[in-house]
Amino acid sequence: MSEEMKPTLTDAKGSGGLVAQSGFDYQLWEALARLPRWLLQPTFESFILEGLEDIEARFFTPYAPESHVIDRFQAKRGSLTKSGITEVLSSFLKYDQSYPGTAHVQTLVTPSLPASLQWITRDQTRIQKARPFYKPFATVTSTSDLKLRDDLIKEFGEVLGDFTVNNVDFALHQYTDIQAARLAFAQALEVAFPTLDCTQKQVRAAFDDLVTLANEYRGTEITRDQTIQVLRTALDAPTLIDDPLQVHIRSDRDPEQLQAIEIDASAFAGGEVGFPEASEWSALTIPLQKVASWAHQGGHHRIQLTGSYRLSTAFAIGAAFRAARGFDLDFQVRGGWWRTDDHSHQDGESLGWQTQQATGLVDEHLVIAIGVLRSPLQEVMKTLRIRDQHEIMHLQLEQAITSSQELQTAVNYIKKQVVQAVSTHRPKALHVFFVGPATLALALGHRWNALPPVQWYEFQAKSGIYQPTCWVE
Repeated sequence: MSEEMKPTLTDAKGSGGLVAQSGFDYQLWEALARLPRWLLQPTFESFILEGLEDIEARFFTPYAPESHVIDRFQAKRGSLTKSGITEVLSSFLKYDQSYPGTAHVQTLVTPSLPASLQWITRDQTRIQKARPFYKPFATVTSTSDLKLRDDLIKEFGEVLGDFTVNNVDFALHQYTDIQAARLAFAQALEVAFPTLDCTQKQVRAAFDDLVTLANEYRGTEITRDQTIQVLRTALDAPTLIDDPLQVHIRSDRDPEQLQAIEIDASAFAGGEVGFPEASEWSALTIPLQKVASWAHQGGHHRIQLTGSYRLSTAFAIGAAFRAARGFDLDFQVRGGWWRTDDHSHQDGESLGWQTQQATGLVDEHLVIAIGVLRSPLQEVMKTLRIRDQHEIMHLQLEQAITSSQELQTAVNYIKKQVVQAVSTHRPKALHVFFVGPATLALALGHRWNALPPVQWYEFQAKSGIYQPTCWVE
């Protein structure tokens, strides 16, 4: 598409809405009704009214080419005909063709659809609501999706119908007046923050203050921090949305975590399919690094980690959120939470750690075997075809790690021993083979700085040897 045809901020669409106050009120009320749910998502950064679209909300995501996506909404207060709906869908398609990959979803918001097209919202809503239940049965959802696609193509043509089924949502919202808008905002606020204790007067003040803010910043970015500050002041809730940044490591078994940044680690969970080749682990490490950079830039220094992950993934997570960058991690264990800043003055020897330093390097690399309760030494020798175990640095603990402080003691001890070995042998890289809890792999990655690059390995039970996984600089 030529530059002249792309939507711009100064064309009729980009500037024409500024003169229609009643239409702007409808747009604003829709934005405020969505704002509480947006704020629940830590990736929500800002929104704008009357930008390239009526409403646009920007979100961080480590999986987009620009590390951000936009949710776009065209809000039509009046009655729409089929031609009017076609015009909206065509504008959505034009934007997508002009700026591919920037829109997460585009939504038409209107009080109602013509009677002949009400099936669109009915069928789309039904499929969306039922999708989580039928997730294990791919053919059920795909058949329903295909039927909706065929119906949309019959109605709007192949190009527009095919685009709409995967990229457009429809929302029927009626705001008869400002009182109805205030009620919608209050309900959304209660759903998003059910423990928030505030009066109707405070909620009304919050809504009105947000309206004032939006009118003042019409056509200009309104940031997450600005809206939070308005809500905290109006609701007398100084700690609203003041929790640590949540990062959820998702496997195929996990439901969506709205209040967390999600990292999809399902392809790196091993199991019957095994682990990806070492060259493929950048699909995990690069998104982790993007999240860490975004969090650091946003001043998020404490990370609350949830989800399930294997040893290699645990080390990669810790390495992304290293202590050297100012991060501290809270992570779930059975019975509670452990923290990486729960420091201990105990030494590793008193805990029972033992070390056999390597006599030299293997192909200019230092081979390190770390074991808790069980030693990986024999499997490492088999994997690398090493006959003399003294060529391997071996660290072993014959008891379980039972507390957050013991975990930090273990990290301190291992790090000290590895630093000493690196100083002695000057390897080009470290090859780490590990048997133990994922919490220790996570904590090691968190403190693994000022050392040579690391090649991490995972044990493959079927073959009885280790497989190289993630490479961490």
